[in-house]
Amino acid sequence: MKVSRISCNPKNIVFDNPGFFIFLPKKLRCRKINMSKTIFFAITAITCLLSACAQESRKPMQSVNRRSVPVDVAGTASSDNPTAALLPISEDEFLRAGRSYKNQLAKDSLRFTVRNGVLAVPIHQDTIRFTDNAGVPYDENEKQHSYYGFLKGLRKHVILLNEYESQSVLLLDQRNAKIDTISGLPLVSPNGKFIFASYQNGYETYEHMPPPTEDIEVWALKGSDKMKLIFSAPYKWILQDAHWDTNNSVCIRAGKENTSEQVFWRLTLQR
Repeated sequence: MKVSRISCNPKNIVFDNPGFFIFLPKKLRCRKINMSKTIFFAITAITCLLSACAQESRKPMQSVNRRSVPVDVAGTASSDNPTAALLPISEDEFLRAGRSYKNQLAKDSLRFTVRNGVLAVPIHQDTIRFTDNAGVPYDENEKQHSYYGFLKGLRKHVILLNEYESQSVLLLDQRNAKIDTISGLPLVSPNGKFIFASYQNGYETYEHMPPPTEDIEVWALKGSDKMKLIFSAPYKWILQDAHWDTNNSVCIRAGKENTSEQVFWRLTLQR
């Protein structure tokens, strides 16, 4: 490396690479610089090494994308999602997995009914009321509630909510009255730590995918008072049936749009 300038009594030698200085001890400061080749080449070698290290350290660190969405299926995921892989399976695999899965959702739509526009659900030392709206003052204000059933293991009531242009499911905790909103009827994993839900979306929600789409969600459960959305993605097929295969995988039967053909998938969460 070329030395750009040297002074007779220098505190430093400045090299062409900006920002780099080699500080010399006092014994090397002289009235006339008469540096031997050995010292010169040693300093040059050290400077080159330091320059290379510094340039490497100034490179921006590349972020690691921990998400993987299959190339044949478009999807979206938040930055703290587990990896989700959707892979095709056979119909036999789907049916075999379904024989062992027991859904803890007990349907009982007549347990609580709407009276005078109000659905009243008694919980521990209280009653939670959900009030319907027939579309007053605007159609967009329309709300209709109906009781669907009870998640035994999680001790949550399942309530259907129909609004002007959307549908959702409310989970009312029997113990603390906390309400969580998910996209569709819940399927709970065998270990009770995840909820799978799905919703057929007929609206133009995604720029890269025309409607209708099947919008899938997976929620993580942490105690009775905390649910976190860990995966969501739209797909271009219509879900017909689903069940958990293991504690971190769901088997899906779906139909292709405008055809009678069925496809079978396994959605696996991987942390």
